[in-house]
Amino acid sequence: MAAREEMRLLSEALGVFSVLQSVKLDSDENIAAAVKFCDEKGAESVDDIVQNGFVDDFVSALRLKSIPGRKLKAALQPLDSLASQLSRRGERPASSRPQLSARPIEPKLLLREGAPVTTEQANDLQQSLHAHLGSRSWDEWWPQVCISYATGTRPGVDARGAGPGMLQAAAIMQALHGAGIPCASGLHVPPGSNWKDFLIKIDSRFSRCEVLIVLLSSAFFRSHPCLLEVHKATQAKRMKIIPLRCEEPLPNKDEQWLDVGMQDARLLDEVQSQLGSINALPARGLFFDDEKYLKELVAQITKEVSRGTTPNVKAGARHKT
Repeated sequence: MAAREEMRLLSEALGVFSVLQSVKLDSDENIAAAVKFCDEKGAESVDDIVQNGFVDDFVSALRLKSIPGRKLKAALQPLDSLASQLSRRGERPASSRPQLSARPIEPKLLLREGAPVTTEQANDLQQSLHAHLGSRSWDEWWPQVCISYATGTRPGVDARGAGPGMLQAAAIMQALHGAGIPCASGLHVPPGSNWKDFLIKIDSRFSRCEVLIVLLSSAFFRSHPCLLEVHKATQAKRMKIIPLRCEEPLPNKDEQWLDVGMQDARLLDEVQSQLGSINALPARGLFFDDEKYLKELVAQITKEVSRGTTPNVKAGARHKT
């Protein structure tokens, strides 16, 4: 079991697990073969496989039948279709795009089919979000709004650990910050800290969170951290959950969080029941198709929470009931 888990972690670090999972080829045998191929070729990520022309060799190494092999090959080659889309739409090359930094994120970068997200952009963006804490430390900061999102790294397109999901979450946080509403996500967790430290910002004795914004995407419904974040919100005595439709089509109930075992069946059911009963914003289409939806979201949240900076929490304070 330990060896199996280690192999999966390696495949996730390389970026091949998400590719295999997207075409339902994430068996232990395929994962092991994929990791072995990367090791033999010296590939540090799935990007290396695509950019160095090893897609056919990679697919062959997994010894798949014809149709599964074609599906995997298609999943590994989004760059050609992306390049043609950008050409038709007159997008500027990555080198001429403005840096994200603290400036507003360009709407076109927020789309699922948007331009690649680079390591430099992702790091600059995360640093700008850390500035939202001001002089406070992460341990002292208890925001009124939290965001649950999945990075959604597109294999062969985005840098490792980067993707449209983080840009979408950051755009919302920037808008709320500008409206004087503290808002946090996993992007605020400091280097060297456990990502689960974010969970207590959603609900705990000291939490001041009143709203959880959920960015619905196919990657979200594969993310175990997202599952835990939403479940944390369902346990709060007072919490408004606002789902935003960021991608279509979305997985149906039987296709969500497929890696969850029977030991977490109740947790999964509670999250799916809660999310399934809430209308997403917008009613039709996608949230980032029109800037007006972001304005509507900020207006809605302003009504839900007290404006201004949340004061530091005194020892013994509890989540409001």
